[in-house]
Amino acid sequence: MPRPYTTRDTARLEHAAAEYRDMASAATPRYALRTAFDYARFRIADYCAGFRPNPAARETEEKVRTWAQEFGLWIPDVTEHCNDLASYLYPEAPADRLATIGKNFAIDWYINDTIGRERVAGLAPEGKRAAALTREHLLQVSRTLQTGPDAAPVDHACLDMLQELRAGSNNAPQWYTHFLSVWTGHLRTMGHDGNASAGGTVPTAAEYLQTRIDISGMPHTIALGEFATDTYLNWVALDRDALAARRLRWLCAAIGCLSNDLFSFEKEFIRHRSDSNLIPVLLLNHPHLTLDDAVVRAITRVRKHTVEYIRCARSLTSRANELPQPLCMPLQEFVRATESCVKATWTWQLLSQRYRFPGSIFEETRPGWTAATDLGSSG
Repeated sequence: MPRPYTTRDTARLEHAAAEYRDMASAATPRYALRTAFDYARFRIADYCAGFRPNPAARETEEKVRTWAQEFGLWIPDVTEHCNDLASYLYPEAPADRLATIGKNFAIDWYINDTIGRERVAGLAPEGKRAAALTREHLLQVSRTLQTGPDAAPVDHACLDMLQELRAGSNNAPQWYTHFLSVWTGHLRTMGHDGNASAGGTVPTAAEYLQTRIDISGMPHTIALGEFATDTYLNWVALDRDALAARRLRWLCAAIGCLSNDLFSFEKEFIRHRSDSNLIPVLLLNHPHLTLDDAVVRAITRVRKHTVEYIRCARSLTSRANELPQPLCMPLQEFVRATESCVKATWTWQLLSQRYRFPGSIFEETRPGWTAATDLGSSG
């Protein structure tokens, strides 16, 4: 159960910031994220070895850039570091579908970096009201596929993107219904101050994770994996196997959002003073922990979910081979799509400039760090 936020919590977060400054002052970083999720004989670098972005990346990224600029969604020094993410997440998508997905991501990055959870906290009351209005307009467009007379460019962009998605999935209307549900669920998290201090309550780690999954957009990101290859699961026909598929989907989402909490910890907690991040949440729930303890616990949670994910993916792949062809192929594609998502989560965040932070406590997010030519090498 959540508990009230108190002045002791403010003091604990201030102490964590002081602990961070001591860590960051060290000549060498404290943690290496490229090996943090390894366990037993499993090496995530080996798991991701040979993983490469979509061959149509350059073509589609330029197309999305032009589109985003036309709608005023391109944020200098922000969108350019994110425009390639779709190419990593969906390496097998045809160029036209990859471009549609890229448009969705461009909208998402725009609203995240203007009215996202760590941004809203720093807005004046008028700015917060404007953020809420932006959110409500986007929800209305998404539900009705219509723009109002006072529609902003982002509303028109959202309409254009959704019309492409609906047309591209017209043979699977149940998929579009699901996508719209998780997309609007994600939109509803925007324009809110996600800090425990603002809400007046401290969520448990489990409560935080469920909220974080919606904030992250992982549910609709995973759903887009089906759109990417125009191959859709028949959830009803899967019967009992649907339970395992849903668990795999949840694990993929948890890995994506919680690993991002590590990569973006400094951007969120240090730069924007946001406590809507797993590491501060752990500190608030367990005041006896040091910052180092909390970071290690956060890493351990991601590793635990990764262990279960690998086992679940192997089990579902084996099970798919026993099913009739109309169920076998879509389930195999679904598992492959989540695997691409997990691999892209690790690979792209290592390579992206988005999370670089001067004096970072993570080796890979320090400016100037470069990956080995082959990310399959963990040395």
